[in-house]
Amino acid sequence: MTSEPDPKRAALKAMLLLASVALAAVFIARGAAPEAAVPPPLQWAFIDKSGAQPIARHFAWAGEFGQGLAPVEDAESGRYGFVDKSGKWILPARFLGAKEGFREERAPVETAPGKWQFVDRGGTLYGPAAGFDDVLAFHESLAAVRLDENWGYVDRAGRIVIQLGKDHVGSDFANGVAPFRDGSKMGFMNRQGRPVIPAQFDAVFGFSGDLAPVELGGKWGYIDIKGKLVIAPQFADARGFHDGIARVAETSAGGWAFIGKTGKIIAAARYDEAEDFHGDRAQVALRPDGALRWGFIDGSGAMAIAPRFAFSRPFSEGLAGVDGGFIDRSGKLVIAKRFAETGDFSEGLAPVAEIASRSQR
Repeated sequence: MTSEPDPKRAALKAMLLLASVALAAVFIARGAAPEAAVPPPLQWAFIDKSGAQPIARHFAWAGEFGQGLAPVEDAESGRYGFVDKSGKWILPARFLGAKEGFREERAPVETAPGKWQFVDRGGTLYGPAAGFDDVLAFHESLAAVRLDENWGYVDRAGRIVIQLGKDHVGSDFANGVAPFRDGSKMGFMNRQGRPVIPAQFDAVFGFSGDLAPVELGGKWGYIDIKGKLVIAPQFADARGFHDGIARVAETSAGGWAFIGKTGKIIAAARYDEAEDFHGDRAQVALRPDGALRWGFIDGSGAMAIAPRFAFSRPFSEGLAGVDGGFIDRSGKLVIAKRFAETGDFSEGLAPVAEIASRSQR
């Protein structure tokens, strides 16, 4: 099992597939073999902020760096391992899957088909030998794990410290608490698995900063760490605060807006799609000509970069991936649009994908 797919990356892959199918139709009409109908394979590499590739090696897939290591898929074996910033294999490619770089000295790895454990930088595995059906990364020294439909939590030694059960929902700990379910209601529990904010809400998201979105009676508001409502339920949808700003939908008819921690609207509900703030920029999308175009607003709600991109990533370390290249916070293209896919910068490097040449397939 792999991590949740990125909808924008999936859309870009779909665009590549449509293009290859259209090209195949031309070849067929000319009597040529239709091999172009198969999506072309990608080769992944890492670039720095100048666009240079400090790691000469290419991979079948690559993820962002975390604590000095990045998960990659070996192009020859199809197995996953971890490399450092020189491209050296620190953990050889022996795993069936990997989700992300290291966090809190552990990384999730698939050790048998559909079974996950955690690994440290030395290659030691943690968790039961039989593995879990799914795992999340560590946050505040605990990681959510799942067997069948039951979630629980393990410590960094792989020991179950909050027993698996249907009342846990598989969410990260933040501010010392995580969501739990009691029947049809939800609340928050502490690191010992004991409720600290009673299950009284119809739905919740985890804390980001010192506030958490909660739903009551079909409307969303926000509570503080003591469970007190600080922004009254009034939104049709709501997400967590990032950089002191949260995205909300004021009505079920759609249109995303942004609010500050007092609940005051910063940017009105006029965006067809929106993402969270990262580095004083948030991705927003409009349909000026019927097609979805992405741009960025700043922390005041003003449009900082006009919607003109078919694909975008959030800002990370001052740069954002757009349409196969990277822009700076002013919207200036600083790394040319030459990639089929782009990841986010982390620890000075970003994973990028190019279509493999025939000699590399």
